[in-house]
Order: sequence, then structure tokens, then C-alpha cells
Amino acid sequence: MFSPQKCELIVGGSSIAVSVFCLFLAFSIESVFGSTFEMRMLPVFLSGTMVFISFMVTLKALNMPKELLVSQEEIQIMRAATSRMFGVVMVGLIYVGLFYAVGYTVATAISMYLVMIVLGNTNHVKIAITAILSALIYQFIFMGIFGFYDPVGRLIDLSALSEFLS
Repeated sequence: MFSPQKCELIVGGSSIAVSVFCLFLAFSIESVFGSTFEMRMLPVFLSGTMVFISFMVTLKALNMPKELLVSQEEIQIMRAATSRMFGVVMVGLIYVGLFYAVGYTVATAISMYLVMIVLGNTNHVKIAITAILSALIYQFIFMGIFGFYDPVGRLIDLSALSEFLS
């Protein structure tokens, strides 16, 4: 297995590569009216923040001692956290597919439910209610108040609900 320093360097390097790619994609968003502070502002800000944080992780890794004494309990905690992290990434990928298939509200509710399960919550009724209410509130805020476009799901058309909440 890698030393903690090598692991952090791998994470930092990978994060830099992904965040620079995201920054490139963010700058490729075309401006509608010629202004820089339109559609690309938020993606550029988020990607730039990712680049900055990735460089900070890499610098931290470079300043770490080569070998750290880590207990077995800490190793188990790190492994559990890593598996949960990958679980959340997988739920993110599922969210993208669900977004296309069933639309924003249903995809958000299902994904929130799955994320809470991945993170270790076991009260299924409580997390289902939380996920559904949160998705409805997000629908109201983003589509109703902010006026974002709500694409219709290919399998389930909830445009009537979307209009009602907006």
C-alpha cells in the first residue's frame, strides 16, 4: 500500500487534473450577450476554487513526513470514509441518469435518499420524508423563484407538478 504522503500526492494530482479539465470546460461555455459574467460565471468560479483547493492538498502532501504512524482504528475509519466517498460519487452518476429519465424533482429526491443511505442513515421513513420535502423545496427555489429551466423527464413527465410548485 502507498504511504500517506503518496496517497495525498495522488489525490492532489488527480484533483488538479480533474479541476483544470473542469475549468477548461467552464471557459468553453459560450456567452450569449458577450459578457463574461453570464452563464459561465458559476462554473468558472467553482472550477477555479477546485483548482485552488487541489493545489493546497498537493502542497500539504509535499510537506507531510514520508511515514506517519497510523493506528489500525484510523486505517479502518479511512477505509470506511473512502468507500462512502465512492458511494456518493456513484450516487452522483445515478443522479445524472435519473435527471434525464425522470426529471429534476424525482431525481433529486431519489438521489438524496441514496446519499443519506450511503452516509449511514438507517431510518428509511425519516430520510424518505426529508428527501421528498427537500426536493420539493429545491424545485420551488430553483424553478419557481430563480426561474431555471426544468427539463421534462423522458420516462415520467411531471411538468404539471413543476408548474404547480413554480
